[in-house]
Amino acid sequence: MKEKLKKSIASSSLFIQFILLVLVFILMLVSWFIPVFITVSQYLIVFLLFIMAYNNIKHFHRKYFTIIYILVGILLLLSLIG
Repeated sequence: MKEKLKKSIASSSLFIQFILLVLVFILMLVSWFIPVFITVSQYLIVFLLFIMAYNNIKHFHRKYFTIIYILVGILLLLSLIG
């Protein structure tokens, strides 16, 4: 039972990463015409970076890319807040 739950969480996090990537591309295209969506797409990029960091550490076992994704996500989030 535990193994099945872990497998479903793994596949759902990869699916969420794919959906966020598609949404970011769509919002980047929309933001050319409606500039308000630039901020929304930047927040989605931050969330996407954190999801990518989670997937790297849990599924792909690449710890150095995980650190880079987390640092870039935190820096982008700080620049959006400040």
